[in-house]
Amino acid sequence: MKKTRIIGCGSLLMGDDAAGCQVARRLQEMDLPDHVEVIEGGTPGLKLLSIMQPGERVIIVDAVVTGAPAGTLHHFLEEDLPKPSVLPYSAHAIAIPEAIALGRHLEPELMPDTIEIWGIEVTTPLIKKMETSREVSRGIDEMTQRLVRELNIKD
Repeated sequence: MKKTRIIGCGSLLMGDDAAGCQVARRLQEMDLPDHVEVIEGGTPGLKLLSIMQPGERVIIVDAVVTGAPAGTLHHFLEEDLPKPSVLPYSAHAIAIPEAIALGRHLEPELMPDTIEIWGIEVTTPLIKKMETSREVSRGIDEMTQRLVRELNIKD
């Protein structure tokens, strides 16, 4: 069975932006099957490329802003991600779609087979606070359960 690596992204110091990391922490507490690995990735920038491995299915869980109500769950395939038109000025501020595109361009042989973004809608991702909003907390619960079902994890 192909290995699945779940990477939870976000900042624990920024309230709702911590959604992906909180999902990762919940999954890490469960009895994971051998083919599933969960990593809390923080805000990786280009480091994301070194976390992923060839031959894997990668699921990145992160906060997203699309305009939907807070707590809404999203599932994007790599081909659904916006295509970067210009590389960012600083590698420190590189977003997930740009990091993936750069990896596919520079070293495609080192990239995973499939990359998916499982997003939790937030409205204000960059507010410094430790707690998540009620709507995003519900989204974290729902996302965790959706991944449990998708990957046959025993919770």
